[in-house]
Amino acid sequence: VPLIIGHSLDLLSTEYAVRHGAREVNPIMGDTTTQRVIVKSLGAGLSVYLVQKLGPRHPRLAQVIGYSIGGTLSLVAVHNFRSVRR
Repeated sequence: VPLIIGHSLDLLSTEYAVRHGAREVNPIMGDTTTQRVIVKSLGAGLSVYLVQKLGPRHPRLAQVIGYSIGGTLSLVAVHNFRSVRR
């Protein structure tokens, strides 16, 4: 769950920031909302898939990776919200 929440917060905060004057600096994410949703969805799906595949053999590691990605993306979301020009 933290993994999905992190990806969602990152996408929502990016869209918020872009609509309020910031710009997306990651060229992979694209210039439109549709492109960003597609790229973020693929990234989230891949993250979940890899954590799920890792889980049966290394449950602790999978949990640590899932929480780490979710936490990191939550920090990215905080940065995105703060980057909005006032």
